[in-house]
Amino acid sequence: MSNQLTINASRLNMFDSSTSVSRMQKGTVSVQSAKTGGFDTTACTLSISKQGREKAKNQAFDEDRKKRQEYWSQRKLLTYNDVPHTLAESWVYDDPCWKDTLDMMRTDEPETYAEYLELTRRGGDHPDDDMYIEMEGQSSKRTKRTEEEEEYLNWARKLYADWYYRRCLDQRGAMRNPIPDRHSVCNDLENKYFIVGFDIYAEQYPETGLMESRRDYSVNISVGIAKALSKADKPDELTEEDAEQIKKWTERIDQAVEEIKNASEQYDTEMKAFSKENGGIFKSRNFGVSLAEDGTATYFANYGRGLLNINGSWRYRTDEDRVTASSAEELLEKLREKETSIMQEEKRKAEELPKDSPQKQKNNVEIHLDPTQAQSLDSYLK
Repeated sequence: MSNQLTINASRLNMFDSSTSVSRMQKGTVSVQSAKTGGFDTTACTLSISKQGREKAKNQAFDEDRKKRQEYWSQRKLLTYNDVPHTLAESWVYDDPCWKDTLDMMRTDEPETYAEYLELTRRGGDHPDDDMYIEMEGQSSKRTKRTEEEEEYLNWARKLYADWYYRRCLDQRGAMRNPIPDRHSVCNDLENKYFIVGFDIYAEQYPETGLMESRRDYSVNISVGIAKALSKADKPDELTEEDAEQIKKWTERIDQAVEEIKNASEQYDTEMKAFSKENGGIFKSRNFGVSLAEDGTATYFANYGRGLLNINGSWRYRTDEDRVTASSAEELLEKLREKETSIMQEEKRKAEELPKDSPQKQKNNVEIHLDPTQAQSLDSYLK
């Protein structure tokens, strides 16, 4: 771990923007400030208490909060009290579209959906986000969200409510389907590729483009691509340019799906073989790709859900475990380097354990079966 620490001077209002801080001993730091345009430096040593660091962090959060509150106050989102409410006809509630209103939002206003997804991600409430789980002995619990995360979730709820009141209620306040004649681009793609999950993201929020679905593989398309593909709903109104764009992106998605499937299969084959020959624990990865409107792509691989054994320590996955690259080939190369290094370290630690340690005895346990049992077991394995 590096012993260098960078301080945001604009927030602390203590040093120049070029100030760097390095740890010297407990409770003290060495500060070096470089003057712009010259080589003169000044050095000093000062003590920053834990309370001081917390105060600086809180001040920065308060500044960011004011900016966010000002931004949201200008949005003027609709609330329950801003619209009339009338009970709809009974057949309206039977419409299957109401079973998944998030998919309705995704089809109706992909930009709003992408922003909603980013807010929930920052609030730690993404359905695939395990970063708030921590182990306590043999049990686990979800830790409390921070004040900032709660704020992001609150704005996500308000954004969803605003969309619903604007788009899903008629003038009387009765429920109505805002997209009765439109198909969900993502659902149509998932019907074509059964083992691939699709989602929409906004390019200004690239992190949401790296979230995986609950299917085997993930393809996330930008808002612009989704809009281009959605024009296929009205074939009679398609221009020649629209048709070319649809053809372009369907072919690109075909290519991307094939690339991540091949990369995943190659990774599994290579890493299982390496684990068997050299020791270490094979850890599966969920592969995906994020496609942008400018034609670029980000390929990614996340660990599978659940507990991970990294160098002998059990823990839940985090976003830091994700590996990204600009091509499937580069992604595989990065994964080979990362996983072989982890497995070699696991093997080294296992070899250093005392022979009589419970962990080593567990790893070296032998199973003895009589011929009848072995034959029965073999039939299951086939």
